[in-house]
Amino acid sequence: MSHPDGRVLIFHVPSRPAGVALHYKGAYLMRAGESLRPMTFDQLRRISEEGSPDFLSRTARGGLSADDVVSLLDTQSYFDLIRLPYPAHRAGVLERFASERLIHDRAGQYDITNLGALQFAKNLREFDLLARKAPRVVVFEGKGKFVIRSDQPGVKGYAAGFEGLVAYINSQLPSNEVIGTALRQPTRMFPEIAIRELVANALIHQDFDETGTSVVVDIYSDQMEVTSPGQPFISTERFIDEYQSR
Repeated sequence: MSHPDGRVLIFHVPSRPAGVALHYKGAYLMRAGESLRPMTFDQLRRISEEGSPDFLSRTARGGLSADDVVSLLDTQSYFDLIRLPYPAHRAGVLERFASERLIHDRAGQYDITNLGALQFAKNLREFDLLARKAPRVVVFEGKGKFVIRSDQPGVKGYAAGFEGLVAYINSQLPSNEVIGTALRQPTRMFPEIAIRELVANALIHQDFDETGTSVVVDIYSDQMEVTSPGQPFISTERFIDEYQSR
């Protein structure tokens, strides 16, 4: 194109085709800040799966009636959490759930998505492929894994059961007694706000494509470990000053 000060060249670099990872001299690179680094296997797999429904959009159970949906999902919990009154008619419930991609309306029949089941299932065991996604809380005697005192898998969806999960973890933590002005007050080893943050992040940021595993909370007499499936996108040394969400 012409310009009073001379000729202007415009370069158009097309984006890569969907589902195709481009390489340079055999290396699959990605930008990280001002530098390039190799892509992980997890990132390459996600590129190859572009265009196909992601895990949360896939169907957990399909061909259901309206009664089935309300029977399988804790619809009341959803409206309680977003602080809206429960609709007077079931159609309003289903319409809201469809708008949030928790279900798909198939002309009178409904599919519950993995997102809907994972968040609001009354019982995750009703969804065969998601039963292993329920969080587990394992309490050990002492400081090692030698003796298990209890092993409790979750039942409800993450959103519907989150308050109960945090309360159960808190009840299993060792506590000390602190002497106040007049009374002894039991104090848990860790503050509840820290537990809520750790567990919520472990649930939300897990790699849902990992099969046969779930978020696990291990409780010992002197510590607590929270394990989330999947590898992080960034090295653990950069957790403080680098951010990349799954």
